[in-house]
Order: sequence, then structure tokens, then C-alpha cells
Amino acid sequence: MERLIITSKNVEFTEDMKAYIDKRLKKIERFSNHINKAEIVVEEQRGRFRAEFLLEVNRKFLKAESISNDFFFVIDELKYKIERQLKKYEGKIKRRKR
Repeated sequence: MERLIITSKNVEFTEDMKAYIDKRLKKIERFSNHINKAEIVVEEQRGRFRAEFLLEVNRKFLKAESISNDFFFVIDELKYKIERQLKKYEGKIKRRKR
């Protein structure tokens, strides 16, 4: 994943938060060699964090969204959801090539 774009709305990111996002979401690279772009948008609404993760893979977009009171839980849930979608997508590609 060459480009990871992090955008925040109503959230002041600390270095720990940015490092946590990088650490968790960089691991997604191992599931696919076809990732072109990754974008994460984090916003806070009334004490709750809402995060959206967009992943461009071979001209197809995968999207995951999560809402919770805990920032770190939101990032973990995003990672889990996008991993599942990416594995499914890569499985479809491998089946087509056979």
C-alpha cells in the first residue's frame, strides 16, 4: 500500500493515534498485491468516533465503516472488516484465473 491518506474531522490526532492506524492498516498489504490507494476518514460526533476506510483495488473500491466510543476499537474493527472483504475479492480473482 503505497499511499495511505488519513483525514480527520473534529478530531485532534496524536502521534500515538497515527502510529496505531499505520501499524494496524499496513498489515492489509499482505493480503493483496493489487492495492492502489487507501484512505481513512475519522470523525468525532457527540463523543463517538466514526471511521470509514476506502481501499482501491484494481479499479474496484472496498469500503468499511465503524462507529464506537473507543477510537482504538473502531480502527481494529475497520481492519477486520476490510480484511474479510479483501480476502473474498482475492479469492474471486484466483478462481477466475483457473
